[in-house]
Amino acid sequence: MPAPLLDVRGLSISFAGRNGPIKVIEDLSFQVNEQETLCIVGESGSGKTVALMSMLGLLDPLSSRVEGSASFKGTDILGASKETLRQLRGREIALISQDPMTAMIPVHTIGWQIVEQIRAHTDLSSRAAWKRAVELLGEVGIANPRMIAGQYPHQLSGGMRQRAVIAMALSCNPSLLIADEPTTALDVTVQAQVLDLLHRLRRDFGSSIVLITHDMGVVAEMADRVLVMYAGRVVEHGSCEAIFADAWHPYTWGLLDSIPPLDGPRPDRLVSIPGSPPQPDRRPPGCVFAPRCRSRIAACAEPPPRQLADGRDVLCFLDHADREARRSRLVETMDQSS
Repeated sequence: MPAPLLDVRGLSISFAGRNGPIKVIEDLSFQVNEQETLCIVGESGSGKTVALMSMLGLLDPLSSRVEGSASFKGTDILGASKETLRQLRGREIALISQDPMTAMIPVHTIGWQIVEQIRAHTDLSSRAAWKRAVELLGEVGIANPRMIAGQYPHQLSGGMRQRAVIAMALSCNPSLLIADEPTTALDVTVQAQVLDLLHRLRRDFGSSIVLITHDMGVVAEMADRVLVMYAGRVVEHGSCEAIFADAWHPYTWGLLDSIPPLDGPRPDRLVSIPGSPPQPDRRPPGCVFAPRCRSRIAACAEPPPRQLADGRDVLCFLDHADREARRSRLVETMDQSS
């Protein structure tokens, strides 16, 4: 097997708190292979964005502590110097921010910002970089890209700003593209266009993608593999097909059950997971999902084991027989309530 493009092992992140360090990410491990799309899914506050920001060196070192290892193309990036990270960001690893408005400088034109990134990482002249910026805007589906290149971020719609951010991220043909909920603020039509664009970018540029989202519909559309996070930990990991066909963790069941059904009777209400994720400094002992879990057992008062089988892993006490029985009962209960 070829070496993974990105290899993260035992990543833990703590922030300074009033009463001492607060751990927000605990023992996070995953890999991203060449030309693969990994979706990291979970509710807001599960640690998805913080984990990826730490690998790019975007956390304040005075208020945060990062432990573990992360290697990109065999090079350690957690311990890399600021200069090394500056060379990697934008050229080898690109970021599509969740909010394109705040990701762009409001006092500079779209074209100027794309040109700045191109010139920072390549030897192209200003004229050649401008031509490349206009070409990129056209490639991401913006009509009249030359005119848009001369406009400011506030003059563009949300969908066009997102396309401009994607064009900027692709300006140096990165090996890894990190997309942080790129469709959250977009309407359904523009969301579908952006997802189609990401599909095409992986095919045409050969980039790997790490897609952060809380939308299981987006996961089904994009993912090769899925990493389910809850309260700073990976609770389930497996291929997209395996997760959707036979999820193992009760939290994943809740995420999948919240999707509106495409056929059958229309439910009166969508299924929701009761309660809210715990604050990082107020996590319950044992299984952190237990207070919200409809399938909890007495053993959940203790930290759950990580079970590995068939290229998958789950952080749960339930074995195969228990999972099948409890999942069936939950499905029957939902059918009766609808």
